[in-house]
Amino acid sequence: MSTKETSDYYNTHWTSFACREYPQAKLLQAALFFSPVIEQFQSNQKVLDVGCGDGVHRYYLRNGQRFIVQFTGIDVSQQSIAFLTKLTSETQDTFLLMDACDLQFDDDMFDLVFAHGAIGYTESPHKAFLEMVRVCKPGGYIGIFSPEIKGVSRIILNTARGFAQMLSGQGQQILADLLVPFFGLAPSETKISLKNSSWQQVREVILTDIAPPHLTILLHQNLLDWFKEKDIAIISDDPHYRSMVWGKKPENASIP
Repeated sequence: MSTKETSDYYNTHWTSFACREYPQAKLLQAALFFSPVIEQFQSNQKVLDVGCGDGVHRYYLRNGQRFIVQFTGIDVSQQSIAFLTKLTSETQDTFLLMDACDLQFDDDMFDLVFAHGAIGYTESPHKAFLEMVRVCKPGGYIGIFSPEIKGVSRIILNTARGFAQMLSGQGQQILADLLVPFFGLAPSETKISLKNSSWQQVREVILTDIAPPHLTILLHQNLLDWFKEKDIAIISDDPHYRSMVWGKKPENASIP
């Protein structure tokens, strides 16, 4: 599956769903994701968001926090990058069209590097992780959120994706609309539903799950193995929240 196919999909996706208002469920998810490292943030640190999408993590860090970071977001969608560039007035915000598997940055450049829900959509999730490690400074932090989906939930997701891949874009939206009223019953870690979000916002999350041309569902152990492989000290590994891992790159790291 090529990066171009994923890029083409998300250009269409964000043309329909780019929005200045984020559902509260997404903001709460962002707060939970950053909670293990939020006390480590300092003003003027360089932060890289790998797969910035709709920009919800930039919004969270820009609102109500006591620090001002130098925020860089990369994405394969030109539509996402154009929307976020137009949206922000912050001179410390930068958004770039870029493949997560081939980050066009120098080694040891960022204080904190994260990929929330994006690494599974890349052509090679492991290669994307290695790139994240490479551009992270020694002593910097690396975070990944990649939903671990197992058992019946995985069967249901694969079935929905199978149907979606046989449909056109309009057909995929119809399928998503059929699922919207029931999405609150799904074991989604975003906890998004019609109780806390609009129909359009729930539809967007569903389509992100079922419609992209490529998705690798990573197990929690995959993430742990990758961090161990590069001697990244794990600082957060909640057994009740198995989709997220945060680690700290060694101070004396020399990673090719």
